[in-house]
Parts: sequence; C-alpha cells; structure tokens
Amino acid sequence: MESVKISAGEKPRYLPFGPQNTQTTSTAIVQPSTPIYKENVWSSVQAIQTGTGTQSATIQLQGSNEDLSGIGTGGVSCTLNGTTTVTTAGQLFNSLGVLAGMLVLGTGISANTTVASVAASGNSLTLSQTATLTQSSTLWFYNTNWVQIATITLNATSPATDGVNVQSSWRYFRANVTAITGTGASLQILLGN
Repeated sequence: MESVKISAGEKPRYLPFGPQNTQTTSTAIVQPSTPIYKENVWSSVQAIQTGTGTQSATIQLQGSNEDLSGIGTGGVSCTLNGTTTVTTAGQLFNSLGVLAGMLVLGTGISANTTVASVAASGNSLTLSQTATLTQSSTLWFYNTNWVQIATITLNATSPATDGVNVQSSWRYFRANVTAITGTGASLQILLGN
C-alpha cells in the first residue's frame, strides 16, 4: 500500500521588492513588487506596515498572464543626467526590446516612471518623469499589462496590518505600492495560496 499525501496551497511567500528582491519596501522606494508565479486561483494577501506614529499605505494587488520577469538580466547600465533623457552604450534599448509604456525601476528613478519613447538609434530613451540624479545607474524595465484585482489601504498607528482574500486566475501576481507614509515606515506583503 502506498502513502498519499494530500495538501492544499503552498507556503506563504513575501513578495520581493526592487532589484535586490528584498522582502521590504519603504517610503524611500514606492514601487511595485517583482512579479511572482501564482499556482492557485484562491489567494490570501496580507500587508504589514511598521514604523513609529501614524502610518498609511495603499497597495494595489494586480495580476497578469504575461511572463513579466523584466528586461535585462541584472539590469541595464545607463546614464542619468537629471532630466527625462537616459542613455546607454550602443543600441542596447532596441536589442533588448525596451518599449514605450514599460515601467522603469532603479536608483534615481521616481515611483511609477515609465518609458515615454525610445530613440530610433536605440541608445537613448525618454522617461515620463525627470530622473532625480545625475550619475550612472542600473535600470530595470517591466511590461505594464497588469489588471487590478483588489486594493489594501492601511491607516493606523504602527504596526498596521490588513488583508484580503482574492479569487484570481492570473498566472503572475504583484503588489503595486502607490503610497506609503510615516516615520521609518516599511511595508511587507505576504501571499498565501
């Protein structure tokens, strides 16, 4: 006789943020999490905010069926000049398939910045918002074909937590942090299937 193990769901996972895929984002980095593959239609999502005093955060839970791992393994080496223009060596933007509308992440890039246009030469592009630095920076480019599933809003004295159960058949899942405030505020998003 064989043993059969029956289980439901998988171990809850923290959604990773930023190029280093850390488990936490903060007021310094308002951004979407790195997309993760979701195997179950049903999911529970918990947002946990810490800091001191009154805290608030808005998190959009989003799904997509595209493989949205981003463009440029390890990021793309670029030069920021404190304007909306970004340059790179050669025709790298064209060869990597960077397109208008893609989300841009990296040091010196404001939250929710996208690619406004790519030069025909492929060695420069225009951002939707001005870069905050003048320096070399590694940038990541992501498709923005996301569907809104739910929103979690936190507004309390630290620590604050809330969650939602979602039924969604989208293959990929992310949390788009659109606002986070409070002294020393940081945010973690936990996905359970």
